[in-house]
Amino acid sequence: MSDFAVSAIKHPFGVGGRWDAVACEGASIQQIVDSVPDEFFSFTPRENMVALVNSQPVPRSMWPHVKPRVNGKLPVHVSIVPMVQGGGGDEGGKSIVAAVASIAILALTAFAAVS
Repeated sequence: MSDFAVSAIKHPFGVGGRWDAVACEGASIQQIVDSVPDEFFSFTPRENMVALVNSQPVPRSMWPHVKPRVNGKLPVHVSIVPMVQGGGGDEGGKSIVAAVASIAILALTAFAAVS
């Protein structure tokens, strides 16, 4: 079995820290999320996190069943990031900002996994 990188971002805008670890092939997304220390979720509760495998979101209902596999051709990276939510109002301007911030977080996580 092979290992792969796991990282979690504490705050939607990358403020407040990052948790990096290594998981063993065969671990489910649920097991990986459960392995993140509880104090890491002081800003964003665990239930408001999104799990991504190589930048692809994994539906929460599939977390117990999805087990990332390392095949040697493509590096595997699991990211656990906060959902950006709330706001918006009548004008919808905040929704655009939230979408751009989410994309920036995903790109930053993917870039950090490669470097």
